[in-house]
Amino acid sequence: MSPEAEPQPYSVALLPRWFPNETIHSLASRYHLLASYQDPIITARQLFRHAGAGDNPLFITGLDHLSAISQGMLGTSESIVNEHSLVPFFISFLKPTRRQRFISGFGQPGWKYWKVMLRGFYWPSGKIARLQYCPMCLKHDNANYGVGYWHKEHMLPATRICLLHDCMLVAPALAHRWSLPTANAPHSRSDIIIPTTSAKPLLHKAAQICNAMAATSPDCSNTSTICDVFYLALKGMHATGGPLNLRFNEQVTRSFLTYYAPIADHNESVGLRLISEELQIAIYKIFSAGPSYCPDIFCLLVAWLFESWESFYYQYKQSNQDPGTQRRRGCSLRSLLSDEEPSSREERSDLNELHFAGSVTVNAICKPH
Repeated sequence: MSPEAEPQPYSVALLPRWFPNETIHSLASRYHLLASYQDPIITARQLFRHAGAGDNPLFITGLDHLSAISQGMLGTSESIVNEHSLVPFFISFLKPTRRQRFISGFGQPGWKYWKVMLRGFYWPSGKIARLQYCPMCLKHDNANYGVGYWHKEHMLPATRICLLHDCMLVAPALAHRWSLPTANAPHSRSDIIIPTTSAKPLLHKAAQICNAMAATSPDCSNTSTICDVFYLALKGMHATGGPLNLRFNEQVTRSFLTYYAPIADHNESVGLRLISEELQIAIYKIFSAGPSYCPDIFCLLVAWLFESWESFYYQYKQSNQDPGTQRRRGCSLRSLLSDEEPSSREERSDLNELHFAGSVTVNAICKPH
């Protein structure tokens, strides 16, 4: 398509300004509403220059075009990525020397490396990301801005509560990719369904790790919440730094499994359902602490959050068969990537250098509006 034939916005004035903690997808959704377009593809092409923009609403490329047509009003590609996407959360797992390159490349349409990384690292191929909103935040937004919008802090992996209002987030059923949150929209199922075949061995491993620390820590032996179990277990592992002495602790195991309930889906296959709000807080603590505490439990939780159970369990079994990998500190993203290999030597080199390093500060993302 020639540049003259590319769809263009009616005017720069029609582009909305940023709201506090708004996602890129949310701003595009508000533009779609203002422009009254019937076909979401037109909005995608106008704002991001490619029809596939918005298929994964949390990772939208083509930001250089969005910055250009706004004449700088919305910021540069880099500032848009840093302030209105979850990329800063994910690049915390990358080497500092690589972060700047990834941020810059993310603004380009269809940059292949991000597609390779995100296909297995975040949502499985073909699965649309879950969009959620807080009912209290929605009420506040309607009162102050006249419209509800998608908040960045509500899109963090496996988030089920609003950290500002301490209430459950709602996952509405969306009519199309540029839908905005509305209070009367039908809700989709918000439970995380974990396949039994993958969950049981991994939960057993997690329980073993928690039991090991509970058996050696008086403060943890009588704990009643999984939040404290995980937090103290990780804290103890980091302090000791030695090999784990796995001993069975029935009380902590029962506490661990209390937060899971067997359920049956339409196919009558039994799975596990995440039902604890406290566990969400524990997850934030673990991410804030960083991956240097214990590779096993950190990899387990990352695979859990990013719904990559099957690929992680396969990697876990393979690493147990290889004594050389058991001594490896940290975790490679390869355990969370799909089986499809990157096509170029440069992409393979980038993947080899990816590792979980540094720490993740959730408070930097979850700023109150």
